[in-house]
Amino acid sequence: MDRGAAGYRTVLSHSKTAWNPGPNYEARRGKSREMPGRDRRRKPTVPLPAACSRWGRVWAAVILAVVLASGAAPAGLEARTVFANGPFPLALQAGQEGQGGDVPVYVSPELELVAGVLSLTSHQAKTGWPRSGGNRYYQALTSFLAPYRNHEAVRIAESIAGVGYDKMTVFACSLGPLPRLERLYDYSPYVLEVVDKAELERFRLALRDLAEESGFLSFIEQWQDEFSAWAGRVEAELAPDTLVTWLVDFFGERPAEFRVVLAPSLFPGGGYGPHVTTPEGEIIVFTIIREAGTHAGDPMFPTGTDLSRLLLHEWGHTFVNPALEEHAEAFTGTLAPLYEAVADTMARHRYGDTMVFFYEQVVRAATTLAAGDLFTPKEVDAELTFHARQGFYLTRFTMNVLDEYRRDRARWPTFRTFVPDLIERYTEYLADNPNPGPSGRTKMGLLVIALLAGLLLMVWTRRRRRKAGPRSGHGTGTPPAAGPGGTRPLGTG
Repeated sequence: MDRGAAGYRTVLSHSKTAWNPGPNYEARRGKSREMPGRDRRRKPTVPLPAACSRWGRVWAAVILAVVLASGAAPAGLEARTVFANGPFPLALQAGQEGQGGDVPVYVSPELELVAGVLSLTSHQAKTGWPRSGGNRYYQALTSFLAPYRNHEAVRIAESIAGVGYDKMTVFACSLGPLPRLERLYDYSPYVLEVVDKAELERFRLALRDLAEESGFLSFIEQWQDEFSAWAGRVEAELAPDTLVTWLVDFFGERPAEFRVVLAPSLFPGGGYGPHVTTPEGEIIVFTIIREAGTHAGDPMFPTGTDLSRLLLHEWGHTFVNPALEEHAEAFTGTLAPLYEAVADTMARHRYGDTMVFFYEQVVRAATTLAAGDLFTPKEVDAELTFHARQGFYLTRFTMNVLDEYRRDRARWPTFRTFVPDLIERYTEYLADNPNPGPSGRTKMGLLVIALLAGLLLMVWTRRRRRKAGPRSGHGTGTPPAAGPGGTRPLGTG
């Protein structure tokens, strides 16, 4: 497909076989979240027990005992290595022949135009991202578009962007290349359920006018070498043939194309997994990779195993979501208590919808199985722990059920044909567990976090009081010692 003069690469098709995701499919998706970083600040030179009261030491002992009691590594999983030369194959280099060359990595001028307009709305400020002013490309983009802050495209974005940036990226995937910016594919039902088609058309035409008035393609041309360099670094880390083969083999269906789009002006790190349907009924699957948003230098995108896990997850939604959507009545009816047990937790993670919970739960179970096939046992353990902390307590159970599916593909040739059996297994689980939710071990882990936070707060409070001395009007006694060397309490700035 010719992407015009804006620097696009030709996209090669994996297959000419059309794949229909189903008439009732609506790709309801939550947003990826930021992974909080560790506190790198200097720790106090005073040993923790010395900085605490007697009760503080008691609490520390209790926490240590609980951690030891609940920290056993998950068991019962077999991590199979499928490549003789290591747990993961060498990445295909840019331009190398093979199936991997069929998955392009690029920066989309159309998505950058949409992202640049979104950066001028009040919604961008509310996200709190990016930090430190953003990467140097984002700073240049926002400076370039700043004189057009009152343009109609920005006004329309202000009125509709509140529905979610993920929906705006799905909208952008339907657009043809600049400067014409035609509607190349039908707008997704996921977007149309919250923004009507007429308004989307107004937005598209306003974006086209803004690009022409501002000379946006000239700005993009100035960054083409940078775009190629960023894409090349990601592409050099990518083993797309391995990931695509695993997904197609596991789910039993093959979309027409897979694409990777770098989004240096969307934040924070993570991704979106939209797809579009061509007029011929073929499916094009995207992973849009957001930039980290944590510093002011070159854009940062995931590499290595982190990149592979992100692609498996985002591409995986294209297979899982439509298959589950065909049975939405069962998931939102009989099986709803499985979601309601963690509804508050899911809402905090922006998964506040029954179907979104099941989409995420099944994708996470499937990609954890993929980690066992493609990576190492350590990666499997890390994924299980991460999913449990986010409230996806059915991950191990779902993995076991999916493992049955893939061991008997003669009975279930595709994942879509297996979903009724998956529903049956979830129904049996609910009958055996009338009060579903995270296990006692998971709850114990959350309790440990709460206790540890309380301990740190207690230490911090005591040290602050020692430094501050007596309060005004509360006597004239000698203030308590501030501690050796005036060391800051643990957890303070």
